[in-house]
Parts: sequence; structure tokens; C-alpha cells
Amino acid sequence: MSFSFPQVMGFITGALQFIVAGYALRLNRVFGTARVGWSLFWAFALLALLPLVSIRNVVQYPRTVGVEIEVMYSLISLLLLTSMVHLETLLKERLRLEREEQRLRAELESEVKKKTAYLSRGH
Repeated sequence: MSFSFPQVMGFITGALQFIVAGYALRLNRVFGTARVGWSLFWAFALLALLPLVSIRNVVQYPRTVGVEIEVMYSLISLLLLTSMVHLETLLKERLRLEREEQRLRAELESEVKKKTAYLSRGH
């Protein structure tokens, strides 16, 4: 059985999407961002299945392929949008924490300077 170029490319694309989905799960485990990791995993898993669904359906059900593919693309877009919203929330929190750290560091430096000046004057 020989494979055509589009079939080979579909397989490669699907394999890459499964790798990306696995990486999303790894990020989920490492960073504990369950919602982001799972949304990304399902988005890329659906992208990986898309070529398989379209190839199967073109052969068996040529008239219904467009609807199924559009539904899958809509679901993928929704999952990616959800992931981006969660990522934005995480990044905003990270920026807030960085600013708070800078503020606390500046306060600490100010206190150290005050104490150093006090100690060098009187004692």
C-alpha cells in the first residue's frame, strides 16, 4: 500500500500535534495549571485527529465532511481561546508579584540604609 503526499503530510501533522498535546500535559504537571494544560491538550489533540477524520470521511461520507470539520475547528478555537484567557490571568498575576517584589526590595533597601546611617552615627 502506497501513501500519497497529502496522506504522509497529514500523518506528520497529526504526529506533531500529538507531541504538542503531550507537551501541554507536561506543562500542566510541571506548573500545576490544570485548566490551561487540559485546554491546550484537547485543542492540539483535536487538531491531531482532524486529518484522520477528514481522510476517513472523504472516503466514506463526502457530503458531511465540511460540517464535522467546521465543528472541530470551532471547538479547537474555543479551547485555545480559553487557554489564552487563563494564560493572561497567570501572566497578570506574575507581573503583579514582580512589582510587589520590587516594591518590597526597595523598602528593604531603604530600611538597611536607615539602619546603617543610624549605626554609623551613634555607635
